[in-house]
Amino acid sequence: MKAEKFKAEGNARMSVKQYDEAISAYTEAIALDPTNPVYYSNRAAAHSSKEEHEEAILDAEKAIEVDSSFIKAYHRLG
Repeated sequence: MKAEKFKAEGNARMSVKQYDEAISAYTEAIALDPTNPVYYSNRAAAHSSKEEHEEAILDAEKAIEVDSSFIKAYHRLG
């Protein structure tokens, strides 16, 4: 699945602190599959790493909206 490739790219970018590139990769994953809460949660983490807290909150809230049982999104919201 192509969305998973973008997620993997985002994760790789996060590991080397390339947050803008990670955000772009997660955004691509979301565009391909907007029903996966992991993509929003991961993008929230990238935004949080850049201290873009408003964007991180929006992504965490969207992850919860997509799947209210996705616990990690609540952690991101915190």
